[in-house]
Amino acid sequence: MWAPDPARTALLGHRSFAVDRPGHGFDAQYPAAYQAPQDLEAWAAEPSTLVGVTLQDNVDIVVDIVRQAVEHGPVVLVGASLGGTTITGVGNTVPDLEPTRLHLRTEGVERAARRIAEEQQRMATLYAELGKAAERLKRAEDDLAATQTELSALD
Repeated sequence: MWAPDPARTALLGHRSFAVDRPGHGFDAQYPAAYQAPQDLEAWAAEPSTLVGVTLQDNVDIVVDIVRQAVEHGPVVLVGASLGGTTITGVGNTVPDLEPTRLHLRTEGVERAARRIAEEQQRMATLYAELGKAAERLKRAEDDLAATQTELSALD
């Protein structure tokens, strides 16, 4: 996921360092049942390779790196998903590192915002259609009442 980012940041004149958190990146472990040929039943029965890895483990690893990196200048942390949660924890753990700036990668947030906007538009359209249907129903009720009045007058 992050492979292109160090090159992009370097081209902008910044140093970058991608942190592999426990069980991710080069540290990722895959059970034998996951490998080819896959044994899905055995794989389903195996405990996760991330059993015992906590959010605090992730935070601690990144905090150690931030403490080293901040000696060389400002640090900008970027994270998505669990990485976003991790860097929030890092910011809470080392707020004293004034040069450190924290940023979350927002693709997921932007995608969710787009979906919410689309859903709001869809709901607005449905409410407008419902309003028009209610007006038609009211007119039909009024017409029915008028017809009933006319019929009653004929009796």
